[in-house]
Amino acid sequence: MTERLHGMVIQAHPDDRAQTAGVDVALAAAGIRLSVVTLTDGVARELPKFKGNKNRLQKVRAEEDKVSINYIGGVLLDTPKFPDSRLSKNIYSAAQLLSSIIAVDKPQFLITPHLYDPHDDHSATAEIALTVAGSEIPIYFMDTAIGRDKNGSKIAHTHSVQLTRNEIRKGKKAFRLHASQTEDLPPEEMRDVFDVLGMPKRIGGEHGVAYATALTLVDFSLGDPIAEIFGDERLIFSKDMQLA
Repeated sequence: MTERLHGMVIQAHPDDRAQTAGVDVALAAAGIRLSVVTLTDGVARELPKFKGNKNRLQKVRAEEDKVSINYIGGVLLDTPKFPDSRLSKNIYSAAQLLSSIIAVDKPQFLITPHLYDPHDDHSATAEIALTVAGSEIPIYFMDTAIGRDKNGSKIAHTHSVQLTRNEIRKGKKAFRLHASQTEDLPPEEMRDVFDVLGMPKRIGGEHGVAYATALTLVDFSLGDPIAEIFGDERLIFSKDMQLA
């Protein structure tokens, strides 16, 4: 049955998938058809190596997005983009766009950044996905880079998927393919890169395994495709963590 399943990752920026800590690699390896939607142009960050050339940065980030997703076996959907750092100002328009994409692509589950992620674009992405999915499509929230929400509270996840060393290697390479965001950055910004790269080991340590990724299912009543895909051997989850 897993061969027929189709998931969609909805991200604000081209490299946000890294916060799933390799689950996209594991899904693709399990034969899941994986689509990816990127909502913003990703150019708000001031990077000295681009010398204020936003058009060039947008082209570079779009190409990195495509190459990275192709590398893990997913498909990047070519869609219009909203201004980076202003997604919360475009909730309605973005929800309309996402609704039209989902109507055509017909995913059976969604993965988005966490609703309480400290990054405003990330939380807006979750809000947009929740609005569109309604009570029809299961949604899983990603972990945040340091496992805490915008209030500093530790996130209580519903799922932890154990990852193999090869999946971690491939997931890290997929993240590194976003070279504009992972190389030649100031030390304070490289700290964020190391937080993301360290997520699988951090999450794995919380569950007594070498490497893992964490997800939060919003509504168990809509079904649980992740549990169906990975089964008891690779999945740790607790329904009593279900969001209210």
